[in-house]
Amino acid sequence: MESFKKGRGRLAVAVFLVFLPLAMAISGLVAADRWVRRDMLREADRKAKQARSEVQEYLRVRARLAANPFFSQKRAGGDAGPFLNDKIAWYGVSKKKVELRLEQKVFESLRKLDGHWAEKGRGEDRPDADTSWMARLHEYAYWDVKPAEGKYRLFDVPSANYSAMPQWAKIRLMQGLDGGDLRSAAADVRQLAWLLHSTQEVGGLGRAREILEQERMAFETAVAQGMPVGGWVPTMTAKETEELRLVTEAAGAMASPAVPADVWKNSLASTPDAIGRCAALAVAVQYAEVLRRLGLRGDHEYVERVADEIASSRDCRGTRTKMLRDSQGDAAYLVEIFIGRTDLMQLCRRVSPWYCRSLARQYLVAYETGSTPHFDGSPSDGTCE
Repeated sequence: MESFKKGRGRLAVAVFLVFLPLAMAISGLVAADRWVRRDMLREADRKAKQARSEVQEYLRVRARLAANPFFSQKRAGGDAGPFLNDKIAWYGVSKKKVELRLEQKVFESLRKLDGHWAEKGRGEDRPDADTSWMARLHEYAYWDVKPAEGKYRLFDVPSANYSAMPQWAKIRLMQGLDGGDLRSAAADVRQLAWLLHSTQEVGGLGRAREILEQERMAFETAVAQGMPVGGWVPTMTAKETEELRLVTEAAGAMASPAVPADVWKNSLASTPDAIGRCAALAVAVQYAEVLRRLGLRGDHEYVERVADEIASSRDCRGTRTKMLRDSQGDAAYLVEIFIGRTDLMQLCRRVSPWYCRSLARQYLVAYETGSTPHFDGSPSDGTCE
């Protein structure tokens, strides 16, 4: 009997020693899970509160900008896509020749001028590039941006690289300041800005704002140096270009799944003068495709909300939207995209595939969606009261 008790005691100790590491591992996973989720939920909650606190001012500023003739003026012409799409660089597409890529020596000249390009870009100091292509832009009313046909995964769908466009605008304005054809140069860069805005992409609208700010800088330089401006008035004031920057940033941020449904719908109100609305909807489509493919309960409402908005948005061309919805990539691909290169992957693999999808979803909402900017000019990365 005594030996039996001793044997049972040894067995209990052995079982305890075997399961202790497992218990500690489970305890560690639970603690890590709580810490990770708490941080993600806190960030998502901050974004939701910030969007709610800023949406009314966002709508007011957007409506005020819409009254500017740059946005309200009707334009005649066709699609600039057939003329421009093959000439620009694309993210996700390797091209041996990009017609509208500036040479390295031109970039170096621009870099040397730094922020003084309008004052100092004269004679030999002015970067030399052929801007004659810009005269043709006046033939077009909008730019439908389309990459080459192909099968792409969701996050590999090519997007236009507009980064060279503000550099081209600077060069054209310097030509105007140096050669005396200021009004012609200003008209060319304004039309380039309009076509970028008409892409219905957040990136295009952001570059349009940069160009309109450059136009104002060139005008102020011309006036300061006593040049005849011949009735030329810059498209936007400094205040307006700053407001356009805020509206551009907010457009994408308001489309986030972290934003409360009523705020989201309000920000995407289908009105003819809603600057950046189609661009925001394209952002929302990408979020919706991620959530749809992750297939988690609770996200159906957002996915359906986006689908309803697309169906009612006849003013949005939807070129990128269609490519995103037709793209490839399942839940496993998305998990790898969002958490595959982090310690979170090790954590979720020990739990379940469902947990991996859940973690990827929270990572998207917390960290991969932007914050609505503060329209009073205060930093947008702080805590929202």
